[in-house]
Amino acid sequence: MKLNQQTKLVVAVAIFAIAFGIFAIQFLFRGNDAADFANAVVCIDADTGAVVKDFVPPAGKMMPWEGKGYKSLYAAERCYYTKDGKVKSEPTYVLVKRLMGKDEETVCPDCGRKVVLRNPSPSIELIEQARKEGR
Repeated sequence: MKLNQQTKLVVAVAIFAIAFGIFAIQFLFRGNDAADFANAVVCIDADTGAVVKDFVPPAGKMMPWEGKGYKSLYAAERCYYTKDGKVKSEPTYVLVKRLMGKDEETVCPDCGRKVVLRNPSPSIELIEQARKEGR
């Protein structure tokens, strides 16, 4: 079967339109890629105290960052302790004052312990035990 020039053109345009549609759908509805996942951090907004999970800081920009409707985001530190000194499974996110240029000690609002940059976490075993016990 021979196709005339006009039919060939219609088929080519249809194939192009389908390919473009597939590309557009993948581009518009794609999830986060691996690089975003690897670079994501939990932040706290200094103005509101809101915790923002999975924030990808802009490349080359120093804190405070802007994004997701906030203007003063700082990386959060995790504190896994309760007032009675036990370990809990979900951390309290704390904004360390030194990140904002303040020479003040930072205290966790939940347990009252001092929180520092790169705050040490309890062992994974203790966190898992707390999760099993519902803490």
